[in-house]
Amino acid sequence: AVNLQIRPAPFRSLGGSGYPPRRKTRYVAIAGRETDNGEQLSFERKKEGEYLFGTGVIRPYRLLWVLAVMVGSVASLKMVWSFADITNGLMAIPNFISRIVLNKVIVSETREHLWNARA
Repeated sequence: AVNLQIRPAPFRSLGGSGYPPRRKTRYVAIAGRETDNGEQLSFERKKEGEYLFGTGVIRPYRLLWVLAVMVGSVASLKMVWSFADITNGLMAIPNFISRIVLNKVIVSETREHLWNARA
């Protein structure tokens, strides 16, 4: 187990009791975890691109990743959320196509799982 101790001195200089409010502490913990998730997702997407398109895709992917981080850090919040909404919507397109193409496989696997697995 990790033993983290919060030192009160830096927080006293801000005029408080010496300890950060619990809400801020939780936020910092959650934000740190989300950053870790983002790094993991970046690595996974890079490896998926390498598997699908070869090692030549790694450098352009890294450049796009850095560019996205830079743009996201200076763009307005409304623009960032709009971009996130658009990309989430676009991710549905391959999902719909795969469901149409694999319709018979999905139906047969679902039937087998739900009704034949009990035997």
